[in-house]
Amino acid sequence: MLLDTHKLAKAEINTHPFQWAHFEKIFNDAILKELSNTFPMDNYELRSSSRVDKQYKIYQKILYDTRKNGIISSAILHNIWLELISNLVSNTYIQQLSQLIKQELSQCNIEINCWKYGHGCWLSSHTDKPEKIASQLFYFNETWDKSWGGAFRVLNDNDINNYHSEIFPGLGNSIILVRSDNSWHGVSKQLGPKNTYRRVLQLIFWK
Repeated sequence: MLLDTHKLAKAEINTHPFQWAHFEKIFNDAILKELSNTFPMDNYELRSSSRVDKQYKIYQKILYDTRKNGIISSAILHNIWLELISNLVSNTYIQQLSQLIKQELSQCNIEINCWKYGHGCWLSSHTDKPEKIASQLFYFNETWDKSWGGAFRVLNDNDINNYHSEIFPGLGNSIILVRSDNSWHGVSKQLGPKNTYRRVLQLIFWK
């Protein structure tokens, strides 16, 4: 398996201000470098919203969805990304995540997306849809200057600036979120150079 499942097995979930966990380097260095070098960068769709409850501007590429018969873009994915998807949807990995968050995920629908945050992209404070049980984020930027913003924020409430923790998209960082009515989170505006993208892989478990 590409992921360090021993690190996951030893992890403990944070309970404040809601259930979440943060990992550093959940892959070894060689795998991280290859995943970063081959991160899918083409054929994204712009997603944006100006709703009162959630505003955002992000670019999305759907890789996998059990509701759409599995892998969607296999023809343009590097082999190591196909292997990563296979790992993430394996019974072994799903069981470990289930044990960590103390919720059964084996019967969930699974969605895997890549997201690019270009200059000016952001995600406002929000809680996820009630049908989302949990999600995991993986970051693939080899370098990231904190002055560029683009930090994931674990929030105390719906104020994007009232954050409990702030995690920048450094290579190998990973975050697990368990959805609840108070699981407020968001991403500060990406202010890096025009050709810089905050690169994220998202694993989602739906009811």
